[in-house]
Amino acid sequence: MKLKLLLLIMVLISTLMVVTPAVAAETWIEAIIGQPLIPKNCTDPQTEVDSCTLNDAFQVIVNLSTLIVAMTGTAALLMFTYGGVMWIIAAGSQERVQKGTAAIQAAVIGIVIVLGAWLVVNFTINALTGGQVGSKAKIFTTVDWSRTPSGE
Repeated sequence: MKLKLLLLIMVLISTLMVVTPAVAAETWIEAIIGQPLIPKNCTDPQTEVDSCTLNDAFQVIVNLSTLIVAMTGTAALLMFTYGGVMWIIAAGSQERVQKGTAAIQAAVIGIVIVLGAWLVVNFTINALTGGQVGSKAKIFTTVDWSRTPSGE
């Protein structure tokens, strides 16, 4: 009973150490990815309606993929820890060793899937923007996509 209480207290203290800086930031998402999820020129009521561009949509996709990768890393770390603890406390029980192995394998498979998806998203965005997400999007050409043929 004392061990469970001690573990609970340690988990709560660890959680507070991780969560407090994120809460102190403007939003928890900004603390993780370093910028707002949706660019400010798309959410600011003072800006004009057409100030949100295709490039801002690309930035939202990049921000979402960064957030997903960060959350996946956290979940994978927890799964690795769970699998390792199962191995440690197995005490010769094959069932617990198999549970730990399955948890670690699931974490590795999850990381591979998420990083593969991240690679596809980043490759696609780089192909669409010419590798410069902060500039005007150029869709597979060197011509600015947002200009009309007459140059207006």
